[in-house]
Amino acid sequence: MKVLHVTQPVEAGTANVVKTLVRSDLDSGHEVTIGCPASPLTAWAQQQGALTLDLPMSRLLSFGDLRAATALRRSMASVDVVVLHSSKAGTIGRATARTRRKASRPKVVFYPHGWSWLVPGRASNLYRKIERVLAPSADVIVAVSSYEATLGSQVLSSRGVDRLTTLRNGVDHEVFSPNGPAIEVGSTPTVVCVGRLCEQKGQDLLIGALTDERLGDVNVILVGEGPARAELERQADVLGVSARVEFVGFTDPRPFYRSEAVVVMPSRWEGFSLVTLEAMACGANLLASAPAAADFTDGNGIRVMTQLSSTAIAADLVEIFGNPTAAAERRKAARALIEASYSWAEILPRYQSLISSSSGAR
Repeated sequence: MKVLHVTQPVEAGTANVVKTLVRSDLDSGHEVTIGCPASPLTAWAQQQGALTLDLPMSRLLSFGDLRAATALRRSMASVDVVVLHSSKAGTIGRATARTRRKASRPKVVFYPHGWSWLVPGRASNLYRKIERVLAPSADVIVAVSSYEATLGSQVLSSRGVDRLTTLRNGVDHEVFSPNGPAIEVGSTPTVVCVGRLCEQKGQDLLIGALTDERLGDVNVILVGEGPARAELERQADVLGVSARVEFVGFTDPRPFYRSEAVVVMPSRWEGFSLVTLEAMACGANLLASAPAAADFTDGNGIRVMTQLSSTAIAADLVEIFGNPTAAAERRKAARALIEASYSWAEILPRYQSLISSSSGAR
């Protein structure tokens, strides 16, 4: 079987999911091509023995999208299944598939990895309309959590909902485990936030929480890079908390998950946060927003925020720091839940079954 994975520039977590699925396809004996802009993912694909297709897509609209669509249309003539990852690739890929005759059209599997319309602003309504129109152009739409599936069923037309299936994200619980190096935070109450520095991930809400007098001795470590870094640095400076906010950039997050710090995920929207899974696999003491928690419920290895605001985050942190016994229980439960239900070893056979059942369109 010939499988083509298509993705635009994505966050590290989503890129890791793409890599995991690609490796699974290669291990299954499929001929695999990765279509994406020139990036480290291209070099990785070649090292794995996959073919590559240069698709000059970007996050924003550009003339490169037209070139990508043209190249993608040609490639669709010679593959059995196209797997589209994230909104931009999903839009270009599904629209392009509609231009081919049905007899020469591969099966199309679309992974939103977080619905496009969750982006705030006036574009949200436009994205809803685009997803409704294009949803029937995918043979399968994969929600990576029940939470994402529920959001999709509320917006998509009946023809789109009929194509929805849930195949949750997983994590390599041997790579992400409580065993290994951990950063030392000493007696200083510390909060860690891992993720791309952008509006979606809500780091500004966490920085805002530091103004609460009850958190006057709490430090924050931000792991990751992104377009909001300069604005977050300005915010910390204006609020007078810059000395308590450390930006460490891109680095291995596991020593931070394993530390005695509280890991906070204040995301405004998500499909299913890979950071949540990674942190839980490492036995982190985790506080997450409802979108970041996705299918996890409060007390089931995770503390879910009461509300998504700086004030509410501060109140939640005060309670967590004041109850180390509950934190220890949460760490243990988090690891146990990941081992039982969120291992890639359990999830990948279901993915392969989906791919196999999606073949045969040509």
